Formats: sequence, C-alpha cells, structure tokens
Amino acid sequence: MGSILRAVAVVLIFSSSALGVFVETETNDSMGAADPISIDAVTGANAGLLSMGSGGTDVDYLEVSMGAGGILTAIAVPMSDNFEEPDTIMALFDANGEQLVFDDDSGNEDDTYGSAIMFQAIDPGSYYIGVTGYNNDYDFSGVTHGKTGSYLLTVSTVPSSPSFVESELNDSILTADPVPGGAGNPWAIAGPMYLDDGGTDVDYFEIHLEAGQTFTAAASPLSDPFDSPDTSMALFDSAGGRIVLDDDSANDGESYGAVIMYEATAAGDYYLAVTGYEGDFAGGEHGESGGYLLTIAELTIPGDVNLSGCVDDDDLSLLLANWNVGTTWGEGDLDASETVDDDDLSLLLANWGIGCSSGAAAAAAQAVPEPATLALLVIGAAGLLRRRK
Repeated sequence: MGSILRAVAVVLIFSSSALGVFVETETNDSMGAADPISIDAVTGANAGLLSMGSGGTDVDYLEVSMGAGGILTAIAVPMSDNFEEPDTIMALFDANGEQLVFDDDSGNEDDTYGSAIMFQAIDPGSYYIGVTGYNNDYDFSGVTHGKTGSYLLTVSTVPSSPSFVESELNDSILTADPVPGGAGNPWAIAGPMYLDDGGTDVDYFEIHLEAGQTFTAAASPLSDPFDSPDTSMALFDSAGGRIVLDDDSANDGESYGAVIMYEATAAGDYYLAVTGYEGDFAGGEHGESGGYLLTIAELTIPGDVNLSGCVDDDDLSLLLANWNVGTTWGEGDLDASETVDDDDLSLLLANWGIGCSSGAAAAAAQAVPEPATLALLVIGAAGLLRRRK
C-alpha cells in the first residue's frame, strides 16, 4: 500500500504532458529547446499527445530532420469541445527562425480549431514545428493567448519503404484496403497513394475504431506543391453514411489537400475515402490524377477506461474496482501488463480531464482528486479486494 500512496503523491505533482509515441519535455518553448521527433522509413509517421500548459502562454517546439525535396505533413487536433479546445495555430520554421508556412483552423471544412501544415524542403537540415494558442498577432514567442488543454500532434513524411500502400481495386467500401494496425498509443502511419489517370478514381480505406477513439487523416497532394491532385476526403460509417467531409485544408487555405478529425461515437468499421475535387466518392468524373501522401493517426486517451472520450471519476471508479484483478483496458489495465496497479493509476491521473467538454461538468472532471481522498479510495479498493478472497 505504501507504493500506491507514493504513486498518488508523485502523479499529483507530475506534468500534465501525456503518454504518446513522442512526448514533450515542457521546456520546449523555443527552437533551442525543441523536442526531437523521429520518423522511420516504414511507417512514415509519428504522433504524440501534447498539451498547452495551464499558464495560457505555452508554445511547443518540435524538431524534425528533412532531406532536400522531403515532404512534411503535421496536424494538431484539439482534444476537447468537438475539436475546438485548445484553439491552436501552427507554423514551420527553418534553422534561422524564418517562418516558412503557417496555419489556423483546418479540418472538417474549417469546422475545427485545429491546424495543419504541408511543406516541401528545398534544403536538407533541421526544421521546427511550432504550436501555440490562437492569438491576434499570430505570435510564437510565448505571448498570452489563454488557451490550455491537450492536443494530438501527428507528423509524417513520405516513407522510403512504406508498409501502407493501396491495391488499386479499392474504389468502393466493399473493396476498401485495410489500414495496417499500429503499436503504441497514439499510433500513426503514412503511405504514398495515387489517383489514376482516368480522372474518376476514388480510394477507400477501412479502419476499425472503438467508441471514444480519436481519428485524424490528411491527404497531401505531392505536385505543384500541394495543389495537384486537388483532393476531397470523407469518412463513412459501415452503412455508407457520410460522417465528415473536407476539402482545401492546411497552410491557411493555400493548399488543395484535405484533413479530417473525428471522435468515434460507436465501435465498428469506418471507411476513409479520397477522390478528386468535385468527385462524388462513387467514381464520378473529377479530372484529377497524381500522387498524394495519406497520413492516418488514432488515439485512445490513456486513462479513458470506459472509452467515453473523457478521463473522469467514472474511469477512476472502474480502475479501483478492479485493483489487482483487472486484466483488460475496460477494467483499468491501461499498460497491458495484465494487472491493474500503480502504473495504471499513474497513467489515468496524468491524463485527468482530457477530452472533457467545457462548463461545470468539465471543471468537476478536471479537478484531480485530493491526495487524501484518493488514498481513501485506494484503501477502500484494497479492503474490498481482501473481502473477496
């Protein structure tokens, strides 16, 4: 029990930065302190769950290395209030601090406060992604912007040995190419795809989502730069009903790419479709052809035991009710260790309040339990376990 109480004390003073494939240090508020991002040659993508700090002045810098001609796509997905909080802006800088590209409010036909950039490098070297809260001056130096909360950041390049490719028979839901599953939470993958020369092509991809999971995708045109092919993207449910649509996102409206963000309301198979602008997703004439980079990322919030999309009291109750006996995510085993213990509790508390909507309910959810209260809950759970034996 002593180790449990020590874990409680540590977690309550731990940074709110969350678990991900890459993580931030929270000293990453300048290019000189940027956190590095690695991207391998097979998946072509990486993702992490980051946060705008509580002071309302936070800016996050991430460093990525690119070769001459390299293609970069980055997406910031706000994790609360239907992709509206925190309201982010994003820019890419070269090693001299010159801003190369900027974006605000991309995705879902500009119906989100997320951000997305697409960039092709002329010179090899280090480039710096900056993410901060929306402010009238579009400043990335740490000015007061008042935005706080978590966001999913996905970064991708064209992989040299891609595992994610299309079959070119994927022109309907029935023949959709399955998206390879990935390890890690979040996980991300990217692959080069192609709209055929006939000008009627549509590409479908199948992905399975659990209720409460967050999904994002971007189609980055690879010619002229990011103008051709002019793409549209949509997400459909298993019955073929269209859920969300996008056209002309990223780079502050200066690209013909597409970006979507979605939180699954039910478990099941979903279908992502990419076609040319003015195409109908059924093979209608659109006249577009050429290659595009398709980037996909998926996140289950660490700590969201019941997959409601919000880490709150209900998740804590489930975890404590299965202390030392649970073996699945739904019972509180968040690290797949086949037991519910201190490590799972630490994950839950480090992500407390993420995904919860604004208002009184969110305020209650985001108030991390006091150490004394939490200690009593854990002691109660331990007592219940002893009575079961």
